[in-house]
Amino acid sequence: LRKIIGVPDHLTLMVYSGSITFNRGVENIIRAVAKVPEVYFVMMGFSTDQFKQSLVDLIKEEQVGDRVSFFGPVAHNEVSTYLSSADFGVAPIMNICLSYYYCAPNKLFEFVQASLPVLASNFPEMSKVVNDYSIGFTFDPADVTDIAAAISKMISDKESQSVFRKNTAKAAVRFQWKNEEQKLLDIYTKIA
Repeated sequence: LRKIIGVPDHLTLMVYSGSITFNRGVENIIRAVAKVPEVYFVMMGFSTDQFKQSLVDLIKEEQVGDRVSFFGPVAHNEVSTYLSSADFGVAPIMNICLSYYYCAPNKLFEFVQASLPVLASNFPEMSKVVNDYSIGFTFDPADVTDIAAAISKMISDKESQSVFRKNTAKAAVRFQWKNEEQKLLDIYTKIA
């Protein structure tokens, strides 16, 4: 990803993965990037032309066009390969309803499978995964200053980054399909 996009070596690569659309918090990430000159932000996924244009306009407004890119979408089986070349992933879901507030989005687990440290919204389920497995930091997705602080902390704290990356291995073993599959099979057995 770094090579394909041409991210300069001196910048830390932060990646978002998934649908690039409203209420996913990418607007506030772009605003936070304007406050953290050491970071390059890649949004990897699909977006409508209309929403993408609104983000392009925001990128121009925030004057971060040299540090923000779109990439993809990519095939599902290639997501981890692209993600693994980043320095950390960001899951900035907005609190617009209970479903979002209590979500545990796929992108969080894609980051884990790609051995990426994680920055995520400080909502119950995401915080539980991030904190219980010590794989990153959380932030208030509605507060651009808090997001920028979390990004800066991730960039500057190389020791924690290393620990988070190592800890993703434990989380990856826990959050894999064969474990989740067994839970579903157990439920189906009880119902039958």
